[in-house]
Formats: sequence, structure tokens, C-alpha cells
Amino acid sequence: MENNNKDRDDIIEEQDLDDINDDNIDTECNITDDIKRVSIYNNNNNNDNNDDNNKKTLLERVNNGEFMKIAAPMVRFSRLPFRLLCKKWGCDITYSPMILAEAFNRSAYARDSDFSTNIFDDSLIVQFAANSAEELAAAAEKVAKHCQGVDINCGCPQKWVMKEGYGANLLQHPQKITDMVKQVNNRVGIPCSIKIRVDKNLQKTVELVRQAEASGVSWLAVHGRTSSQRSSHPVDYEAIKLVKESVSIPVFANGDIFTLEQANEFRMMMNKACFTFFMNALLWKLRSSLFDARSSSLAPRCPSCSTVFFTIEIVSSRFFCRLSIGSASCGFCQLQPVPIYQENASEERGEVARLSSFVGAIALTDLVKTTLGPKGMDKILASMSNPNEITVTNDGATILTKIYIDNPAAKILVDISRTQDDEVGDGTTSVCVLAGELLREGERLVAQKVHPQTIINGWRLALDTARSTLVASAIDHSSDKAKTTLSSKILHTEKEHFATIVVDAILRLKGNNNLENIHIIKKSGGSLRDSYLEDGFILEKRIGVGCPKRMENAKILIANTAMDTDKIKIFGGKVVVESMNELSKLEDAEKTKMLEKCKKIVDHGINCFINRQLIYNLPEQYFAEHGVLSIEHADFEGVERLALVTGAEIVSTFDHPELVKIGTCKLIEEVIIGEDKVIKFSGLPDSQACTIVLRGATSHMLEEAERSIHDALCVLSVTVGETRTVLGGGCVEMEMAQAVDKLAANTPGKKALAIESFAKALRQIPTIIANNAGYDSSELVAQLKAAHYQGKSQMGLNMKEGCIGNIVDLGIIESFKVKQQVLVSAHEAAEMIMRVDDILRAAPRKREPMGRH
Repeated sequence: MENNNKDRDDIIEEQDLDDINDDNIDTECNITDDIKRVSIYNNNNNNDNNDDNNKKTLLERVNNGEFMKIAAPMVRFSRLPFRLLCKKWGCDITYSPMILAEAFNRSAYARDSDFSTNIFDDSLIVQFAANSAEELAAAAEKVAKHCQGVDINCGCPQKWVMKEGYGANLLQHPQKITDMVKQVNNRVGIPCSIKIRVDKNLQKTVELVRQAEASGVSWLAVHGRTSSQRSSHPVDYEAIKLVKESVSIPVFANGDIFTLEQANEFRMMMNKACFTFFMNALLWKLRSSLFDARSSSLAPRCPSCSTVFFTIEIVSSRFFCRLSIGSASCGFCQLQPVPIYQENASEERGEVARLSSFVGAIALTDLVKTTLGPKGMDKILASMSNPNEITVTNDGATILTKIYIDNPAAKILVDISRTQDDEVGDGTTSVCVLAGELLREGERLVAQKVHPQTIINGWRLALDTARSTLVASAIDHSSDKAKTTLSSKILHTEKEHFATIVVDAILRLKGNNNLENIHIIKKSGGSLRDSYLEDGFILEKRIGVGCPKRMENAKILIANTAMDTDKIKIFGGKVVVESMNELSKLEDAEKTKMLEKCKKIVDHGINCFINRQLIYNLPEQYFAEHGVLSIEHADFEGVERLALVTGAEIVSTFDHPELVKIGTCKLIEEVIIGEDKVIKFSGLPDSQACTIVLRGATSHMLEEAERSIHDALCVLSVTVGETRTVLGGGCVEMEMAQAVDKLAANTPGKKALAIESFAKALRQIPTIIANNAGYDSSELVAQLKAAHYQGKSQMGLNMKEGCIGNIVDLGIIESFKVKQQVLVSAHEAAEMIMRVDDILRAAPRKREPMGRH
């Protein structure tokens, strides 16, 4: 990609320097929405006509089958200076590096970074990576006046490219290629070509190219390897020949053509079929013999390896291509480049890395922001490995943890969302959205040439002001936060009912923040309104066969032990017996060991035994005979919580009863909830224990209800330590934005722009809330802003009526600690991403074949 500066001028061949006055040199052409092609000759010649002639001549030359030398698209190489140098040495056609069409359309900054040209850059083909016909056509329209053709990359084998649906991935979707070619031909009056790789099944390749020809593609570029083959694999020239014989349009051969002699040999081998050639991408050394057979007498060469070498010099802050004329060795033959990174490792630098970070983080923000607010939308998360595993949720933390993310910056937002959930239990969507909106504003400032450090300094000043305003607006009040938290969840229709349940459960903790005392179980059937809070602890298991179904004044032993036998694990060991009597003796020995363990358990003086593992029939019968209630296969979370509320300890051995702590309970009984039998423990020594029983129509609804209850419990438990609250409904965000705006008005320099961007990001929270509710966000936010500037600091969004209203009267309040955590975490994540100027991706670990044992 091309990094451009405002003062950078056209790249001009050395022999033209004396003929052109600096005053007549215009800047090189950066592609924006309304840019026009420029001329350095005082704009006296008619470039539009010349461009049309060049386009026509290029297409005619290709169609005539003329032998042509073409520089292939190469990442980081095929930029404007390199293309002009290739032209110098007789190259007929040059390609731009691969450009992502979606980013090119979306951002003026991306357009200026990815593509630049001037009037000497003729016979240029711009290559795009796209998976949408509309995106490709829109990008092609932007460059149509500045190139002589558009190429669709259908051959790039890089993993990230194929994962995004670009490059060689398109070979599996020929209809997409056809649609893109047709769309470009309908909207843009320049040739459209495709670059492909061959398939293992050559018949598929033949069908693909014939379909492309029928769609109107101007020519094909064929690389003679499959998408899975590395550059060390030999090129299949016969496959390229087969493609050529299958179509009537021109075909460009690609792969392992290093010299002009090799190109001619290839033509002779193919019986002088109509081929043109790409230069190989290994261009640490530029061999002029690839393009110009006369170059041996024109260009300086290394005396050791005959490599033409060149330099690019900077003269008066302007770039000029100059051939070096020194007689020394090129250095490549003595000192080959030393690779720093491992093979298959990759690196993105500077603005490219920063843009990649912006795009990933903003895309993630756009994914979750529609779930924000009391009328946010839900997402369906389907598992690729198990189609039956479906999650319906609008919980930001759940969405972000269940989706696969490859972008490093997006992973940072996932991490802060997870941290937000761990710290305060709510605000996971808000923190991601605010960080994304800060980066969106930061991207706009970077495009305006504001340095990232200036932006970061401005954001820090804005954060201090916003946090001070938040602290000043906090109120010591804690009654309605549960309702506010539940308003954005699936439980909003019954928020009064569930708010009462949640508050009662928190009050039972008596100031203790340990939410393990509150157990949540889900039972399908009934409606959400049928959910209730139950005293004591409910375990979703069955009492053993033959054991008493009700036990008063229970003494409980909780264990995690194997009840069959304590076997010695010998890998591959065998026991050989010679008769059934010997086998019977082994079985009797095992039974004896099991009964001895059961006796040790009963000797603890208990009447209830709960094991995390299976108990089996023989021990279960022994416990029933001795009046001990047994419960088997209690899940680990269940026995951990049960040990907590009964005061017991989980044990694995039973040789020292005096050291074991036995749990107690006034009553254990089997009850029915819906159609399921469960075990209820009442009268626990820890009176803080309780169980929330959730009822609902479907399992998906119950899972989302559980997540909603969890968020509300977390917010209220935080309130126990921090009782301050702030007004919700976008009120506190507008108040902070107003204070930040005042700071910007009194701040000189470019920092003011960064401070203003912080205020805009804060205002995006009420804007998104209004948008998600289906209201006119521009009107509502404008009214809300005006109300705050008029001194009405308690005004916020009333999403029930679709207007602004007094938040105190509406009873919409939020936890101060949650809102403060959102503000600080979002700023930290945005600042971290803004600092990025280099992305390094390590090579994947090679999987070594495992030897057989």
C-alpha cells in the first residue's frame, strides 16, 4: 500500500528533470471521491482523450495476442515508484497491489493510503479483493479515470484473505465471480479481468474460465499452482495451456518466469500460443533482462551476479527514481538479506497496522451496538460444530465470548468486555460501544493528519473532566437499579416481579458479596411470571433407590470419591484366571473393598451421603439398609455450593472421621417443580442461602433470563459496597459530554479536536439507544442536548414514549461504579489500540506427526 504525504510530488524519470519546472509540478494523484486526473505540463494537453486512447490501445494489444511483459501485483512492491521503474525497463503492463474494495469504499483515508498515481503511470491495472459485486463496482468507479483496467483477485492463497471470502476462496463460488464481472462491465467502461489459480481437478478450472468468459471478462491471468501449493512446488504449465485452449479470450501465464529467455522458451514449448507473462514476485533484485533484452548495454550491473541495481533518492523532499551508476558490487551476492521473522510470519506497519486495528474494532462495535438499550435487538449464535447448539441473547459479554475473532484489536475489546463482566457484572455492551465510537472518531482525526499522541493527550484531558462530572452527579441512592438493569434484557416485561426477587435475594446476603449463596435453577414450563425465590438450596438430582425420601435434622457428608474400588491404574495390565472360581474370588474381593468403604462412611455418624461421582447399586443398597439417604453424581458446582451453605467440607478419604467436618440441615425432602423431581435443603445453618427458580417456555428463554438475573445480582452486590448511583437514559452521558465540550472550547491547538471527539463518542450512547428503539435519534439527541445546555440536567431519553423526560421521575438510575468502569475501561482500550503502529503475526506452530507407541 502507498503511504502518501501532502507535499509529495510525481515520480519523474531522471532524464526529464531538466525539462520540467518545479512550479509546474503538481502533486501526485490521490484517489478520493471527487479527484480529477492531473497533468504536470500546465494542464495544456487533454488527458481525458489520451486516457481513452490508452485504454483502447491496451485492450487492442491484449486482444491481438501481442507478446507482452507484465509486472504482477505484489504486496508492498507494486507501488507507484516501483511501477515507474518497471516501465523504465520495458514493462508493458503493471498491476497495483491488492486493494480491499470494502475499505476502499468506506474510508477516504484508505483510498489515499492504498492508491496513488500520476500521468506517467499508464497501462495500469488496479487489482481489488472483493466478495461482493456492489462493493467491487463501487470501487472500480472510483479508479476508472485513473487506470486502464480492473482485476479481481481470485488467486491469493493467504489464510486471512480466504477466511474473509476473498482471493482463492472465490474459486469455490464461480457465481460470485460472474456477478462481479457483469456488475463492473455494466457500470465501468474499462476492461475487467480475473487472476486465478488452477484446481486439482482441472475440469473445474475449465468450467470456471468458460463461465467467466461468458460473463464478459476481458482476459484471464492463470497461476499454475493450486491454492494449497507453495512457491517451491513446480508450476503446472500444462494446466495453463489447457486453460488457454479452453477459451478464446487472452490468457496471461503466471509463475516462475524470471527472465525474458524463460518467457520465450515457455512460448516455444506451448507452440507459440497467445500468452503474455507475469513477473515472479521474488523481487529483492530487479533483473532488467525480464523486461528489456537491450538492458545489458544500458544498465549498470553487479560484476559478480549481473544484477541490475538501483536506488531511490530524495531530492528537495520530492521522490525521484534514479539509476545508481556506481561500479561497486550490488551487495546481494555477498550479503543476502537476513530474515528477521520465522517463515510464514507476517507484519503490518504504520498506517496500515493502525487502519487494520480501527477496522476490526469498529466492526465489532457495529456488531454489538444494536443490542444496547431497553429496546435492543437479540442475536442468534449458532455453533458450527453442533448445529443444534443455538444461543439467543442480547448480552454483550455472551456474544463476544462465543464468536470467533481473528483481529487483534477486536480481541482487546473482547477482553475489556470480559473484565467489565468480572468486575461489576453489567455494562459489557456499553464499554465495547464507547471504545468503538472513540476509535471511530480517532480514525477520522488520523485521516486529518492529527498525530495519535495528540489524540491520546486530548482524550486523557477529556477523561479527567468526564470522570469529575460523573462523580459530581452521583447520588447516594440504591432502590431502582435492578429495574434499570433488567430493562434492557428479556425480562423487561416482568421487571417489577424480577426486581423484587433479585432485591430479596441480595438482602438475604446481609452485606456479604458472595453470590455463590444464591443458586439459580431453570425449569421449562409455565411463564416468566411463575419464577420465584425459594428459601434454602435446591439440588437438581434424585434420592437413591430404597433410601428415605425425607430426612429431618440431617447430618451430611459430602464427598468426591470413586465408590466402585480404589483400583491401581496399570496401563495395559492384564489379569489371567484359569477358572470361574478364581474370577468369583476377584469379584468378592472387590465387593468386600466397596463394603469396607461404605462402613467407614456410615461410621462418621451421618444420615445423608452426597457424592460427586457415581455410587452404584451395592453401596446404595448398603446405605439404604443403614438408613442413610444417598445422592449420587451431584455436579461439581452443586457440591461446592452445597458444602458452602451446609457448612460441610468435601472429602475423598474416610480413615479419620474426627478430622471431617459434617454439614447440617433441618430438612431434606424431594419436591416437584414442573414435571421434574428435585431435592430441597431447608433450614440451613447459612441463612443467606436461597434459590431462584426460573420458569419459561423454552430453554433459550431460560438461558437468557439466567444471564439477565446474573447481571442484576452483580449490579446490586456492587451497590452494597458502593451505594452511589447516577441517572440513566443517556442523561449522565450528555452531562459528561457537555462538560467535555466546555473543556474543548478553552483548549488551544489540535488537542481540542481530540477532546471534541471524546464528547461526540459519549453522545453516541443515547444516539444508539434511540436508534435501537426505532425513534428519530437525531431529533431526540438534539432536544436532549438543548435541554442540558438550558440547565435541565435531569433530562434523559424516555424510550417508552419516544421522547425526552425527567429521569428522576421515570426512576431510571444506574450504578455509579458500573458507569465509571465503562468510562475508564473504554478509554484505556481505545488508547491502547490508538498507540498501535505495528502488528506482528507469529508463524503457526508446525504439527509434528505423532509416533506410534
